[in-house]
Amino acid sequence: MGRGPEPHDDGDAGVLEVRRRAAGPLALLDDLVRAAAPPLDQAPPVALFRRLFRGREDVFPKRWEGRKGTQGYSPVCENEWSPALCDRPRTKCSKCDNRKLAPVTDRVVRAHLEGRYVIGAYPLLLDETC
Repeated sequence: MGRGPEPHDDGDAGVLEVRRRAAGPLALLDDLVRAAAPPLDQAPPVALFRRLFRGREDVFPKRWEGRKGTQGYSPVCENEWSPALCDRPRTKCSKCDNRKLAPVTDRVVRAHLEGRYVIGAYPLLLDETC
C-alpha cells in the first residue's frame, strides 16, 4: 500500500504530521527507522551484512557437504589441510594442537555474499551475551 512520495524538506512537515495522525504510531516508527539508517541499496553490502548478522568476530563456521550427502557447519581453521600443520583425517580438528581458528573479516563476508561459500555465525559472544 503506497503512501505517495516522501516529503524532503521542512516545508513538508505538515504533510508528515497529517500522515502520522492518519496512520497511527506505525507511521512515526517508519519515519524514525528511515531517518536512522541509510537505504539498503545505498549501504555498502559488507558493512550492512556485518551490522545485520553479528556474532563472534574471532571464529566463524563454514558450510560443508560430504561425499555421502552429509552436511553441516564447522569452525574454519587457518591451518586446515596444510601438510606441515594439519594431520586430518587422522586427528580431529577439535583435538589438534595446531588449530588456529580463522576470524571473520570483510574478505570472508564478501566471499559469502558473492556465493563462493556459505558461512554461519556464532551468536553467543565471549561474554555469554547475544
